[in-house]
Amino acid sequence: MAKGNSFYEFCPSVLIFQSSPKKEKISMALQESLAKFKKQQEKCQSTLTSIAAKAGSSKPTVPQKFTPAAPTKPPTPAVKFSNDTERLQHINSIRKAPVGAQIKRVIDLLLETRQAFTPEQINEACYVDTNANKAVFDSLRNNPKVSYDGKRFAYKSKHDLKDRSQLLVLVRKFPEGIAVIDLKDSYPSVMEDLQALKAAGQVWLLSNFDSQEDIAYPNDPRVPIKVDDDLKQFFRTIELPRDMLDIEKDLQKNGMKPATNTAKRRAMAQVHGIASKSKPKKKKHEISKRTKLTNAHLPELFQNLKDVLRLNGGVNVQFSNGKKRGAIFSASVGQNSSNDTEGKRKVVEHICLLKAKENLSEEEEKDMLDYLYTTQYQMRGIIAITLGRISDQNIENYTHAVYMRFQRKEDLGKFYENPFYLGVLRERVMPYCHGLIYVDFESEVEDDILPIFRKGEEFNYGVEFILLISFAKSKFGGPAEDALASLAELILEFPSLIVQSTQGLNFCPSSKEYTHGVVIRFRSIEALELFTGSTEYKDIWRSKFQMIVQKTLPIHFSVDPGSKREDSYTLHSALQGQILGCLGQMGKEKCLGRKAVFLEQVINVDHRHKLWLLGA
Repeated sequence: MAKGNSFYEFCPSVLIFQSSPKKEKISMALQESLAKFKKQQEKCQSTLTSIAAKAGSSKPTVPQKFTPAAPTKPPTPAVKFSNDTERLQHINSIRKAPVGAQIKRVIDLLLETRQAFTPEQINEACYVDTNANKAVFDSLRNNPKVSYDGKRFAYKSKHDLKDRSQLLVLVRKFPEGIAVIDLKDSYPSVMEDLQALKAAGQVWLLSNFDSQEDIAYPNDPRVPIKVDDDLKQFFRTIELPRDMLDIEKDLQKNGMKPATNTAKRRAMAQVHGIASKSKPKKKKHEISKRTKLTNAHLPELFQNLKDVLRLNGGVNVQFSNGKKRGAIFSASVGQNSSNDTEGKRKVVEHICLLKAKENLSEEEEKDMLDYLYTTQYQMRGIIAITLGRISDQNIENYTHAVYMRFQRKEDLGKFYENPFYLGVLRERVMPYCHGLIYVDFESEVEDDILPIFRKGEEFNYGVEFILLISFAKSKFGGPAEDALASLAELILEFPSLIVQSTQGLNFCPSSKEYTHGVVIRFRSIEALELFTGSTEYKDIWRSKFQMIVQKTLPIHFSVDPGSKREDSYTLHSALQGQILGCLGQMGKEKCLGRKAVFLEQVINVDHRHKLWLLGA
């Protein structure tokens, strides 16, 4: 009987026919369990069908209930788990990736679409669940390339630009150039707009030799630039040393630090057994009919080399070994040779002090100073210029100072009569000012390009100090000259404080209020205070000046490359109005040699100027 009971326990269908109440209860329990299992299976089948439908189409579909008993509809085929495994694994790999990788994925999405996304939309688009990952959410919210308004994330570019007009306005705010890489993500078509602005002549796109990235410069329409053909030809005839060692030595002698160290590199090569090979000199070929000209739009580049040699005259540059920054130049034409030693060169200094109105706005002040500065572009002869707001209070209440240097008195006379300058005074200066004074005097400076033109690293910073003196007429000659000579000797004892100094007798016919003028370029405001506060200066002033001076006017203003206008136009002002005028006085051969050094100092200020120089 025990064996029969065991058989019935494993055969529920047989138990159904038993009449025992206990067996009926067991049968009912088994039927309920079977029904629950079938319902659970139907639910799982429905879920898999819904997932498969979503994966096949983006439109939501209403899952149909699985009704196997319905005779009119065939049963939906079962979805195997392996069909969606690859997509689920991809989502899982994204969400388990490092935070940085997930952030990049979201930023790429925002950059490509340029739309704002909620966390839920980001999850649907790129499977990054920012709500479930607090580290990703916080990093995304604090990312400088992402903006978050509390609900949505959006891409944030460095410059908020929308179209070409806003792009042009931004570029014009950066006269020293703006990196194109900072503009690339402003809006989708920004690169096309940059090329269109370049084609229209409104901006320059030049390469940066350090990073090989393009730099965008504004093309200022207020400054018409025309480079004479003679200057272009002179520039192209200059030949740099072939050996990098010579180039590095020349840079060091002119106060510049080379970016390379050829001597060290060659020494290391020899230590490791690598012999440095000098590049063979390429044979120069004459231009012939078979020569392929790649720059046919610049015919001046293809003039016969004999013309270049005849114009050059075989200029050789030899730098002196002394402490001074001067150079000894020797030029040879044919069989003749001559040496020109260092000396002094006469220059004419021009000072203009202005009394601006009290209600002068910053925009009006900038407009006035800009137009005064651009007068140098309209005439030759101006070889240096600085201007700015006077830093200290003075008894005459002058507010602004303009300093210019001319080559000759004749150039200064033409300057006073120049129509453009007279128009600037009439329309841009006098409406904002109620008084001005001129002081002109002749002086001497070191006969070298950098001191004459006040260019180079030493003149990029500092303080311009102007001292106007009115000596008693009875003291002209001996006492006055003795006092000025003592001041000049004292200045020579402070080379660490003073870059350059000039002084002389005022010969301006329209202004006789002051008899003499002194211009001193100090290296800093601290240098000015140290000099004027020194015991030596006070002793000379008390013993030499105080008894013979009727009145004085000391003023100073800062020369700062970060704000002064000279940096934006250094090469143009130096070359357009200065070197060409210098040729007539210094001679072609001598100026050619010195210009090689001078151009090294000024060309690197701004890549735009290279285009201006070449007449592009």
